[in-house]
Amino acid sequence: MNNQKNRKKYRYEIISILYQYELFNEIINSKEVFEKHELSSQQLKTIEFIEKYYIFLKKVICLFLKKDWNENLPLIRAILLLGSFELLYIDKKIVINEFVEITKDYTMEKDVDYKLVNAILEKVDKEYEKNNHKKSN
Repeated sequence: MNNQKNRKKYRYEIISILYQYELFNEIINSKEVFEKHELSSQQLKTIEFIEKYYIFLKKVICLFLKKDWNENLPLIRAILLLGSFELLYIDKKIVINEFVEITKDYTMEKDVDYKLVNAILEKVDKEYEKNNHKKSN
């Protein structure tokens, strides 16, 4: 239980940072994140990965969005970015369940938003499987 709580906090902190960059349509800057936020080394590695592969992650997510990237809420974009990153390394059932719960915690349009996150992450995972992008632990 404690590990699950820590994992949720880990995700919330990263999502809040990604959200700030998405809100202002700025490019993620991991050096700036390092200077401004107290994060674990693993969180910083995650931010660095998302910074480095932002275009790839966004491109895969956009394959399945009905609206243009910037027409989606910055918070939903941040959630999808981290969720898409985690799908590369963690079992899809765990990732999708956790990110649906996070979406419910964070958003006003719970029903619409969590269904969108669920559908997009399911499709992103299938795309990763199809193109052999999944990483072995």
